[in-house]
Amino acid sequence: MAPFKSIKGRSLGKLLKGYKSSDVGKGFGSAGGASGPVAFVASGGTKTTHGDFVYHDLANGDTFQVLNGSTGAGKLLLIGGGGGGATGGPGSGGQAGAGAGGAIIVPALPFPAGLSVTVAVGAGGATGAGQGGPGGAKGGNSTFGTNWVALGGGGGASENIAVGSGGGTYGGEANQYNQTTDPTIPADSKTYGHGNDSGLYAGTGNFGGGGGGGAGGDGSPAPGPGSPAATGGIGLPTQPIVWLRNTPFFSPTSQYFAGGGGGAGRYNTSSSGGTGGGGASHHSSGGSNGVAGTGGGGGGGHPGAGTGGSGRCIVAYPTTAEGPN
Repeated sequence: MAPFKSIKGRSLGKLLKGYKSSDVGKGFGSAGGASGPVAFVASGGTKTTHGDFVYHDLANGDTFQVLNGSTGAGKLLLIGGGGGGATGGPGSGGQAGAGAGGAIIVPALPFPAGLSVTVAVGAGGATGAGQGGPGGAKGGNSTFGTNWVALGGGGGASENIAVGSGGGTYGGEANQYNQTTDPTIPADSKTYGHGNDSGLYAGTGNFGGGGGGGAGGDGSPAPGPGSPAATGGIGLPTQPIVWLRNTPFFSPTSQYFAGGGGGAGRYNTSSSGGTGGGGASHHSSGGSNGVAGTGGGGGGGHPGAGTGGSGRCIVAYPTTAEGPN
């Protein structure tokens, strides 16, 4: 596992960015604010308590609803679905890995009295159709209200116009926008968003497929002749995020999410997916699926590639907001 210091400085800085109350409250009305004497009560999804926080793990179509009171100390993790990896033929060159879903991390979000939000959690993208066919499909977007949109990851070897993180290329196109730059999503979704670019292919002939981008770093590029494989981009760690650190929502061995899928080369070459649920690649035994609930990208491969991992929506707030039982 790559050390955290290898992640782009801008990703770490954004993880630790302070709350801007003039920005993040948009889309939820004007009733938000600090907790009053009335105990805060909310429902929706799978509700658990871990350490000093209460969590709602929300599935697609679930509704988060404030039943009593209000709090200004809410938190949100939103991840788009990972893209599907590219599938190649037995004599083809490399198969590109897919991009991870974009991730949004909001450190302080008001939950006003009466708030009711039905969430969408993006599904993972399907794999590509094989040699000569289209590349992997883009993952589904995840949404929490109108102000928060986490884009699905780009498919391997596909044109990625607006994605959370770009899918790797093998004759496809680099992504034009990602979670931090896409002009069609709300400004807050970019400010608090994380997404990176794909790994491009290089050269002609027996070259490998690029790795998919991860929320914490770009996918590796595929070098030229020789068919080496390319690893997927690293995801984001929970360690710097106090309210997500060591929670049971992600693998206890990595505690990362939104890793990109690995790209495969020719002649039985393989590569690992990005730490954080990215699928591994292999030219002869097939690519692995992105891990469900992490937004990990699918790995490229032959005779089949990996599908993208589904996204996630987790809402949290301090146990002190609920008051005494």
